[in-house]
Amino acid sequence: MRELKLIPKPREYKMTGGEVSLSKDWKIYLPANTEEERIAANSLAEEALNCFGWEFAIAASEPESGVIIIKMIPPDNNEPELFNQQGYTLAIEERKITIEGASAAGRFYGAQTLRQIFRNADGARIPLMRIKDWPSLKWRGISDDISRGQVSMAEDFKNIIRELAFYKKNLYQPYIEDMFAFDSSPQVGRARGAITKSEMAEMVAEAKKYHVTLVPVFECLGHQDRLLSLPENRQYAELQTPGKDPWSFSPVNEDAFLFVTKLIDELAASAPSPFFHIGGDESWDVGKGTSAKEVKKKGLGRVHAEYFSRLNRHIQTRHNRKTMLYADMILKHPEALPHLDNDCIMVDWHYEANNIEYSSISKLKEAGFKYIIASPGIWSWANYYPNYSNGFASVGNFSAKAKAEDLMGCITSSWGDDGAENLRENNWLGYAFSAAAEWEAETPDADRFLRKYAAVHLGCDSESLAAAIKNLGWFDYLNVNYLARIFHKMPRIKQVDAKWLEALAQLKEKMEETRKELRLRRPGLRFHKDYIDIMDNAARRNIYLAERDKAMDTLARMLGEKKSGELSPANQQEIIALLEKLRDDLAGIAGEFQELWLKRYKYPKLDSNMQRLGAQLGVLQDFIALAKTGDLTMRQPTEAVWFWYPDVNPQESATSGTRYFMRVFELAKEPKEGAVRCWADDKAAVYVNGERVLEVSYYDQPKLRRVSSLLKKGKNYIAIEAENTIGAAGILFEARILVDDDTTLVITGDDEWRVKEKVPASWVTKAFKGGKSLKVKLLGKGLIPPWETIDW
Repeated sequence: MRELKLIPKPREYKMTGGEVSLSKDWKIYLPANTEEERIAANSLAEEALNCFGWEFAIAASEPESGVIIIKMIPPDNNEPELFNQQGYTLAIEERKITIEGASAAGRFYGAQTLRQIFRNADGARIPLMRIKDWPSLKWRGISDDISRGQVSMAEDFKNIIRELAFYKKNLYQPYIEDMFAFDSSPQVGRARGAITKSEMAEMVAEAKKYHVTLVPVFECLGHQDRLLSLPENRQYAELQTPGKDPWSFSPVNEDAFLFVTKLIDELAASAPSPFFHIGGDESWDVGKGTSAKEVKKKGLGRVHAEYFSRLNRHIQTRHNRKTMLYADMILKHPEALPHLDNDCIMVDWHYEANNIEYSSISKLKEAGFKYIIASPGIWSWANYYPNYSNGFASVGNFSAKAKAEDLMGCITSSWGDDGAENLRENNWLGYAFSAAAEWEAETPDADRFLRKYAAVHLGCDSESLAAAIKNLGWFDYLNVNYLARIFHKMPRIKQVDAKWLEALAQLKEKMEETRKELRLRRPGLRFHKDYIDIMDNAARRNIYLAERDKAMDTLARMLGEKKSGELSPANQQEIIALLEKLRDDLAGIAGEFQELWLKRYKYPKLDSNMQRLGAQLGVLQDFIALAKTGDLTMRQPTEAVWFWYPDVNPQESATSGTRYFMRVFELAKEPKEGAVRCWADDKAAVYVNGERVLEVSYYDQPKLRRVSSLLKKGKNYIAIEAENTIGAAGILFEARILVDDDTTLVITGDDEWRVKEKVPASWVTKAFKGGKSLKVKLLGKGLIPPWETIDW
């Protein structure tokens, strides 16, 4: 008998020797015959149908042999608490299989283990054995971002819940910003695919059946830019200054508090559970608007703590629930911890892959917080396939710490930053690994787990298939975390670094091997066969990326300083063929992606993903048109100069906070044309003569805006409000102003820029004067470290 591949691996099991051959005559017997046990039994019957081609019937009385018994036993005070709450025993004998547990959840989990044993069967033969199993952590959950797109239809949400239960997960947290259809604010989430009350009711009912607690994450402070941008809700925002985009609710506005609690009440009524998650992370603008005076008086941390505590007391008294909240904002101000109700459940999130001590746990414990949940991440964000080399490390390390510290549980996060382009099916590898890491006493080995996953999730026990899956998610040899951000850079005909091309050649080779393996294995998959198409789409993208960057380098070297029409006819045809292949490949990838999305998800946000792919297609088509007229040329490197506040070394680490930059220049007459381009680390807003013309962040591509109508004869003002939260900081800016047919004024980083830490309200049209303004620090020209890969 082959080694059993089970996810999670049972805590204790012993092969007792021999096998039993199952047949269609076997029955399932439920002594108590409860609804919960019938659900467990039905999952076994359905599994048998999928694995063996027959469905076990449920017997009215206990057969003498050929029976699976799901039996309740009393709790045993000599056993660990979690064994009584969620554990089970499973005995496979020659003519009888017995699942026993003190709890319905435990008996259900025993049934899920037996389902996986069915998937390991040799024909219909399974080994005789005894299992005793219980989890290491009480709560084992998933946070599932639906606020940035890829909102499942109801049936897919229910499939997610059932599959989480299969892996013995017991907590599902859809991440909601404005993605619930509130009666009290009906415009919220409209046209974005918000979950309706009827859909939520279906999800709650499904979760209850499968021993999954459904707890939406509803952001009650920050991350509410869309909700607060609605005209009727703008009054509740922290930032009330015209032109300033809202992000957080005001923590000091009584009307805002009443509005938030009204939304809490409505969502809580739709999703009953022991908990309510108020979010509370990354509320960066608190203290910069309506709460400024209170923050100055009490401190930023205490204002957060008092607001969260007030919400906590509302949730306790109105709904009799415990409050969950993200711990990051309070941990940034540990002096405020005594002001936060210590009966809150602190969700401590850290996504780093390695070299982290998780000192935040001891800080929370020392402050008296008894309920702490660790939250690692699978690195699904800003990618079209998760970065599992980081994700497995994050999940493995933090779940191990959670077990060592005897925490309440672990919630593994998936996020949809940059358009939720990573199709959710790709997350199941990370979800299953987290289920194993949270349940088992030790963190599983990644390579061995991949083989288990191929066997259990796809029904194909193949080392080569496991290797193909690893090829997709382990790309650390590229030295990038987010492949999608490289993929979505617009094609530029320029020479490419030789080492990058070597790495891409390795990527292409691995992806071609992966696609070959996926095609080979697809007919034999017993489960989730369509997942192969989703993995294949990601592999196709990687091949396209490698071929695109190689092609851009090839074209640059062919063209040099010439136009394509100056090359030989053969070279011109070679260029056109190369570009047309790229275009056709990308068009095929985009078309397939659209089909895959629409199988499971609502339409909103598909359009923005398709527009982004279409923009790249448009550039390639433009190149083809230029090549056919002989006008295609190589892109010249930028002459733009970086600058920042005069910290010691902004390219490595800059002081956090907001900085205000000003550049004044004069024009002798009204210009004919003008445009500004900018990119910033972390983020910046650009103003031209008092009007906000663009915003850009680290996660964006550089942005261009035409500003001809804003420029004037005489003095002109370019103002940039930039913010750094952590790490390196810099601004790359260029204005190109066509004064007349013979004169172009170019403004970039130079000694004429001034910077301040504080400015008055009307600063965007006033020159900086006096000792409080400083000259900017010029960092260098072109694409300098650590920003060599931005798409300028």
